[in-house]
Amino acid sequence: MALSNTQKKFIASIAILVKKYAPRYGIQVYSPIIAQAILESGWGESKLATQYHNYFGLKCGTAWKGKSVNMTTKEEYSPGTLTTIKDNFRVYDSMEAGVKGYFEFIQLARYQNLKGIKDPKKYLETIRADGYATSSAYVGNVYAVIVVCNLTQYDPTENSKNDKKEKVTAQQIIDDAVDFAVQMANDNTHGYSQVVRSLYNISAPKSFDCSSLVLTAYYYAFMKNGLSEQAAFLKQNCGYTGNMLQMKKCGFEVVATKQTAHARMKKGDVELADNNPDGSNSHVALAIDGDNIVHARSSEGTKNTIDDSGNEIRTQPWYLYSHGWTHRLRFTGKGLSMVKNTTDSAKKPQATQPVNTAAPSYLVGSTYTLQVDSLNVRTGAGVQYHAKKWNELTANARQHAYTNGQLKKGTRVTCQGTKKIGDDIWMKIPSGWIAAYYEKKTYVQ
Repeated sequence: MALSNTQKKFIASIAILVKKYAPRYGIQVYSPIIAQAILESGWGESKLATQYHNYFGLKCGTAWKGKSVNMTTKEEYSPGTLTTIKDNFRVYDSMEAGVKGYFEFIQLARYQNLKGIKDPKKYLETIRADGYATSSAYVGNVYAVIVVCNLTQYDPTENSKNDKKEKVTAQQIIDDAVDFAVQMANDNTHGYSQVVRSLYNISAPKSFDCSSLVLTAYYYAFMKNGLSEQAAFLKQNCGYTGNMLQMKKCGFEVVATKQTAHARMKKGDVELADNNPDGSNSHVALAIDGDNIVHARSSEGTKNTIDDSGNEIRTQPWYLYSHGWTHRLRFTGKGLSMVKNTTDSAKKPQATQPVNTAAPSYLVGSTYTLQVDSLNVRTGAGVQYHAKKWNELTANARQHAYTNGQLKKGTRVTCQGTKKIGDDIWMKIPSGWIAAYYEKKTYVQ
């Protein structure tokens, strides 16, 4: 079975969370749990999964005190006969909360025999016998998913303890670096400048050029995760595109050269164009995922440190740089101990972060007000989608937008629908999609 990119991403997203929480609850095999999520949620596309982050069909029972939703389901109380019923299911706020919720669920007394099981099929046979599922074909169906999707590759082995720690930590470094760079792109108080470069300034950054944005993003990630030695190496040895290959000495590897396509690009990859020692005809960008990048691209003729157009630091689809990319660097943690330094120098930085607010709820057909200025309207729900220009907005929206297409603070918008991505909420309005609640900050209220 050839998996689609969407299916691969779903497996990866679930797997990293299962590997994170399973050991904490005494579970020693991961593949059956990943397969359960795939089968129960229809690859994460069921209503229970997309809207309520319940990927395992977990019902409330008598012990659940959290939010719930009543939905229709089918049960097999007698072999071969399906009975349609309505029942209350648990509601979670994010994918991570949903996966963690599974392990909290199997802390019930009847599931304690799952601890210590290392064989995937035995795990499924045991949990089915414990009453987790009523379908007589449950074990066979879930095990078939394990085989077809090669999910046993995620199971721990005798020698995988140290490797697993390194890989999970490496992914966290990548996630934090990308989060930092995307946050800078989404906050238009940060613009492009080769004069005021906030290189390695994570407490009060102002503006960046291409290299300072990427270097500072990884510096932030190293510091946040306690890798102060790697952060210090970056700060001492890397300052512009001409010396960024020094990153190979602190956990990065060159995985491609003279790349003209992005088919093998992964989240966190550094697309480097190191064409001249003086930095001319050179550039660098950071991969958000396999198709999109974030980069500081130009000041568009302005000399201040803010983003006047919304495009000075931007997210966009990957493109072939006009002077050619020379290297693709990937953080793998190779050669590093990846052990946190617990001295004062490794304290997490107080980087610029949005003010934490409770996630609001939005109703289709209701009207809301923008709480921020210069908000992009995008073609889809997510920062990877194109930010619309002024002439691409509706006639009404153009009356409340700047010439670059960004909506002004105080603009009233009508909600036509919402989409939750992780903890973020995107709102569909007549002109496109806007971030309504992003990085725990309310943009629309």
